Amino acid sequence: MRTGKEREDPEATQIVSKRRLEAVGGAPESPEEAPEPELAPRRRLRVVVYSAVVSLASAAGLALSISLAWYLQPGQELAALSEGLRRYALLNTLFTMMLAGAAGGALSNLVELLRLGRRRSGLPERLEVPLYLRPASGAVMGVAVFFLLQFFVAVLSVGATTQGWALLHGRLAYVAVSFVVGFAVRDLERVREIAASLVRRS
Repeated sequence: MRTGKEREDPEATQIVSKRRLEAVGGAPESPEEAPEPELAPRRRLRVVVYSAVVSLASAAGLALSISLAWYLQPGQELAALSEGLRRYALLNTLFTMMLAGAAGGALSNLVELLRLGRRRSGLPERLEVPLYLRPASGAVMGVAVFFLLQFFVAVLSVGATTQGWALLHGRLAYVAVSFVVGFAVRDLERVREIAASLVRRS
């Protein structure tokens, strides 16, 4: 039979209480689980305004670039055009792809800022620089998409022409892909972060 002293052992009581707290998730947080530093409200507002301005400016520039650009007429061949006109058409297309990627990256910023704004912990400070650089990353990816699509059209399609980008409907397809890739830059950043964390743990 247990004595009263054994039943009221403070050490045993403390262990039982700690286990109950851990079971319900009420155990005190360890120093490693400390919350991330939050971005100050003024700096956060700057990121929001920057993303909104870049999104509107790139979308307006994209609309103007598409509507005012020169397009190859049906039945025409790029090889039959002058070198200056071919160079202008290519530069205009690359600029359009860059704007599409930047617009996608800026819109991705706004979506992520809206999602993070609902968190109680606020916007982590570590995301400030990636949010500023995301439109530029989207612009670079938009230009890279042009050359990648040209490669697939030239190599994997039998008898296909590589001058589809110079037509209106062809350029719109390229722009759509660039916009989607620019919007998906944040997912590529997450994949890179996961890969980096796995390398650090190994």
